[in-house]
Amino acid sequence: MSASFRTEFHPKLNLDPITHHDKVLHLGSCFSENIGAKMRNAGFDILENPFGVIFNPVTILDHINKAIENESFGQSHFLQSANRWFSYDAHSRVSAGSDRELKKLLETKQAQLKERLKEAHTIFITFGTAWVYELDETGEVVANCHKQQQNIFTKRLLETLEIQHALDACLKKLQALNPEVQVVLTVSPVRHLKDGFVENNRSKGRLLDVCCLAEESFEQVHYFPSYEWVIDELRDYRFFAKDMVHPNEQAIDFIWGKVNNYFFSDQTKQIVSEIEKLSKAANHSPFHDDKNFSDFQSKMHRKCEELEVKTELNLNWLKKQFIP
Repeated sequence: MSASFRTEFHPKLNLDPITHHDKVLHLGSCFSENIGAKMRNAGFDILENPFGVIFNPVTILDHINKAIENESFGQSHFLQSANRWFSYDAHSRVSAGSDRELKKLLETKQAQLKERLKEAHTIFITFGTAWVYELDETGEVVANCHKQQQNIFTKRLLETLEIQHALDACLKKLQALNPEVQVVLTVSPVRHLKDGFVENNRSKGRLLDVCCLAEESFEQVHYFPSYEWVIDELRDYRFFAKDMVHPNEQAIDFIWGKVNNYFFSDQTKQIVSEIEKLSKAANHSPFHDDKNFSDFQSKMHRKCEELEVKTELNLNWLKKQFIP
């Protein structure tokens, strides 16, 4: 009898399978971007964090609400730093050269978000932390402090009921907009240790509780236990990056395998496998014999075309990586 070196668990999830013809949305922490990137590289139609990485549930849900209600962004939330304009409603990677350009950029991203909310087959929402920073001037929760002095913010831990009420209200609006949408809630396994070890666990506990309560209340809402798979099943620092906080590539691949198992049919898994093989081939570098490499590129290009015909997918993004 072989020894087992980890405690495995296999939750029962009643999920509607995602195909390559479905539209998918990822919102939330950097962990959601890791899985979103895996899906995009596997050929899925993904919109991923139009306002950048957001960790707290208040801002994530606020973006959904504003998009549904076509609510404009207030320029009182704008700030200028190092000759760039930023918004307290978005990550620092969303910036512009002027306040007018920033407002237009935010409106464009909001329109993209609303369109995807209306069309999405599945929306993944990953909460990172229940700790938030409120701008003292307005009392509103910010998405990002943009390296401003900390004395203009108040840090606090969101109450469980506070998050629950906000999530329930948002889910009702979302289902009114898109009655068939499948919402997958997950909690990021990234540990926010700058808040403190005990404080991080208190935060994660509230997020976990809220996700499970939403799953019980809404038929089309599901909790996907990526947090438990990393923290409880892998539970080893070898699965974390050098900072000992972020899951490493091996852990991300592990969760990607769970996404494959729980969300994809056998046919979709086969397509994913073929696309991933072609993507891996695209990373090949030429040797000294350019003729052989050119033949290899042509062969891979033909394989892409054959897969397009078989699946009725547009693989131009993949074919461009092979120049016959």
